[in-house]
Amino acid sequence: MNVTENDTVVAVWIDVPALFENILKVLPRTKTIAVVIGSSPNEQFWVQEMKNQLEPLKGRVDLLFWNELSFEEILKQAATLPKDSAIFWIQPQIDVTGAVHEGERALKRLYAVANSPIFSPTTHSLLARL
Repeated sequence: MNVTENDTVVAVWIDVPALFENILKVLPRTKTIAVVIGSSPNEQFWVQEMKNQLEPLKGRVDLLFWNELSFEEILKQAATLPKDSAIFWIQPQIDVTGAVHEGERALKRLYAVANSPIFSPTTHSLLARL
């Protein structure tokens, strides 16, 4: 894709390790962080990127990437996470079954069943309304 003089680019840089370190600062006993993300090609790229960037956390916290689960399976897993867990929400675009999940509705469904706190880099105003 070429950018023309009529295009605008807004570059965003997210410090993934800092986001996870913040979870561990808020909840220092956290042993497990489940990452809710979809399985579209874009999301698969970010799963690998996150795994690479979070390598220093190995041994300190178990990271569960739920990109290979249907959203219904994610809901079941979120309800049964072990003690001292957290959930990192990245709006799933397309789950492993090919289903698309609308942001606010999907997050509300997760919130209704999750037994652990939910963190997100992008939905702070939505999380505050839950």
